[in-house]
Amino acid sequence: MKNHPMDRLLAQMKKRKAKEPKGEKVVNSKLTETEVRAIRLGHRLGYSTDELSKIYTVHLRGRTGDPKLQITRQQIWRIVTKKDWKHVPDVEMTPEVQAAMGALKGENISSDPVTFSSS
Repeated sequence: MKNHPMDRLLAQMKKRKAKEPKGEKVVNSKLTETEVRAIRLGHRLGYSTDELSKIYTVHLRGRTGDPKLQITRQQIWRIVTKKDWKHVPDVEMTPEVQAAMGALKGENISSDPVTFSSS
């Protein structure tokens, strides 16, 4: 039954979907993969979707100069829950990233400089 018309149709649809651009490669994409990682990290740190929406709307307007650009709470939620941008991995929870999260939360940590890179 491998040559059933529905199987062929599903295979064609899957192949077409794999060729579609993702993330930053989509022509009308508003965010970069780095910004998506930052949004997810911000949510982990306790920022609400509403707060992140306001932060990234201001950020986008400044970056692009377009006063109409907006990131909604729903878009933030879809990013955080990986319904959108699911191909972007989260920031790896290394000791450096945990220290950075602690610093952002105001926890008392060592004074070593904290750096991290995306995976």
